[in-house]
Amino acid sequence: MKKKEFYQNHHTSDKSFNIYQEILIRKDIKSIVQKEIMSEDCDTSKIEYLDIGCGTGKRTKLFKNFLDNFYEHISVSGLDISSDNINEAEKRGINVICSDIEHEKLPIKADFITCFEVIEHIYDTDGFVRNVQDTLHQNGILLISTPNTVSLKNRIAMLLGVAPLNLEVSLKRYYGLKFFNGFFKDFEPSGHIRGFTPLSFKEILEKNGFNVKFLWGLENWRSLKFLGYFPTVATNVLILARRSK
Repeated sequence: MKKKEFYQNHHTSDKSFNIYQEILIRKDIKSIVQKEIMSEDCDTSKIEYLDIGCGTGKRTKLFKNFLDNFYEHISVSGLDISSDNINEAEKRGINVICSDIEHEKLPIKADFITCFEVIEHIYDTDGFVRNVQDTLHQNGILLISTPNTVSLKNRIAMLLGVAPLNLEVSLKRYYGLKFFNGFFKDFEPSGHIRGFTPLSFKEILEKNGFNVKFLWGLENWRSLKFLGYFPTVATNVLILARRSK
């Protein structure tokens, strides 16, 4: 199956939605995001917001509601390659662009971009980051996340002979997870081909036109929520960066 064909018909599961809610629930993250989007002599009359990999639009609406607290007018756009996701997002009132950002320049500009759990699907990651950078206005803000390949769970898994849980060997089903199978029963493989550490994630952004301002950990397993405060071992890494050139 070709990559584009897979993603055009891949439906994003809302079962992982709690990780995005955590961003706007945790005071240490929310306060800094708020401070950054309101800085630099901010014009509070309007903001152009783009959610790359918007999925069903549920997350896009969450961040739109957050921005409503600070801006009089918000231009909201989403980007996705899945026809199923686009249909769902449009039902939520999101203006969705159907595009493969890995290979296509975007026809819009934005002041604020969210891009969650996308870069690990990309073959040319440097080209992808440069494309995102080109889409931002000067000094625009990027809020981006990806799974952490050196998370505590992955370190334990590898000691037990299991591959890192965020790297998949098949588009059909999960293989070789042993006793971790139960944690993935509600999910299906989504085509992860890249694995990042907090350090490599930070460096690829810095080498491609971004100034990394903040880095956090995110944890989507309820029983291990405390790991979110330790980026080197958390399940996911979240970065806030500004376009630097």
